[in-house]
Amino acid sequence: MQKNNIYVKKNRFNKKRDYHKKVLRNPFFLKDNKTAAVSVNLILFLLILFGIYYFIQHTSFWEIKNISVTGGGSITQNLALEIAQEQKFKRKYYIFTQDKIIFFNTNDYINNLQKQILLEKIKIDKNYKNRTINISLTERSSNYYLINQGQYFTLDNQGNLINIIENIPTSTLPILEFWDYNLSIGSKLADVEYLSKLNYIFNEWPQLNGKISIKSFEITENYQDKIIINTNNNFKIYLNSNIDPKEQLESLKNLILRLDKENIIVKEYIDMSINGWIYYK
Repeated sequence: MQKNNIYVKKNRFNKKRDYHKKVLRNPFFLKDNKTAAVSVNLILFLLILFGIYYFIQHTSFWEIKNISVTGGGSITQNLALEIAQEQKFKRKYYIFTQDKIIFFNTNDYINNLQKQILLEKIKIDKNYKNRTINISLTERSSNYYLINQGQYFTLDNQGNLINIIENIPTSTLPILEFWDYNLSIGSKLADVEYLSKLNYIFNEWPQLNGKISIKSFEITENYQDKIIINTNNNFKIYLNSNIDPKEQLESLKNLILRLDKENIIVKEYIDMSINGWIYYK
């Protein structure tokens, strides 16, 4: 009887693997080795980052030694220095305190200062060698004073609130009065055309009559159609803002001369805000 020969072709896929045998070719152990290497590298990377952070945060090498402020008045300089000192304790990127000169954020500082006082120009220079921050300020020109809720402000020629001041000095600038709780630095009080009329009246007023002087201009929410003048004689004068102020001042001058000639004393108001009519009491 002939024996049948059966040939079995060896196939590498049929080869049994011993997954318990610790050889480098074992894929499970290869995977474990790669994971361990990644973990070690990650830990080393984090340790390096922590070391850099610790060095920067706790070394005095980059610490700000001095903050110098020039330009502007003493009140403005003190305010600028106070805001800079406060910012030193705030964090940049939520990690580093800004008492290190490399992390002192100049843009944040300018924005914070402009919220307190409206300046024409702010220049900041970091001197890394001396670890000094030099701040140079250029103030805007004040064209008006404003009294609002017991506070005193200065305004520029555009009607923007520039600064809060302690009191109104003796000055040749017009004084405005306005009652609003929502005013803040940078707020616009009135339009330029209206303010220019007030400025004209203020400058031309001395030519009218020395017996009546301007104390302030009263600004209301609907100020556009009327100019209200508070006099030092304890009465008000109402003018029409839509009529040429030069023309109204001429009419007012004639009225004051007539009242003075007739010995008529005004106690409450002179109203010229209605076209063609003059009332007084």
